[in-house]
Amino acid sequence: MDNQNLSDGLKIRRIAFDWINRCCYTQDFFTGEITKHEWIENIVPNVKNEYFAWSNAHCSRKLRKFLRKIQPHGRELCDWSITDDD
Repeated sequence: MDNQNLSDGLKIRRIAFDWINRCCYTQDFFTGEITKHEWIENIVPNVKNEYFAWSNAHCSRKLRKFLRKIQPHGRELCDWSITDDD
């Protein structure tokens, strides 16, 4: 993800995290299709919400737009300044 030697197309993050609904979304590299993946039950990543939000803010444009449409908390998923950690 952080390898600067890759082409621009490969450097774009294609995963977004919804820590509120405990799922993530991936975007297919070739088709652009977005797929939802549930988190493993009883497994909570030891990551601050603000880090998830920062990562979401730097994913592909299509994924960011998709996240912002999730109601009622879509904007929070991409704006680390308004997240609150549990």
